[in-house]
Amino acid sequence: MTLNSTDGTNLVIDPKEAGSGLLSILGDVNVGSNTITTTGDIEGVHKTSNGTSAVTDGTYIMGLGGTSNGTITIVDGIIIAIQECVA
Repeated sequence: MTLNSTDGTNLVIDPKEAGSGLLSILGDVNVGSNTITTTGDIEGVHKTSNGTSAVTDGTYIMGLGGTSNGTITIVDGIIIAIQECVA
């Protein structure tokens, strides 16, 4: 992998130099109050409560007060759809 500075200010990480072109970061990332800018997608895998595997694919019912008319749909650990819950 190549790490270089193109203008003396910014650090450029090009994972395509090492293989598939994906950058994997194990652990937490703290960007503080900075803005994240991207020309692509930012994805996060939603894991089970013990953190060992992605949440099972499916559509989950969510409720508000006495109603349960909202849903969250997860595929490959990623939320792909949310239907707002209306009380």
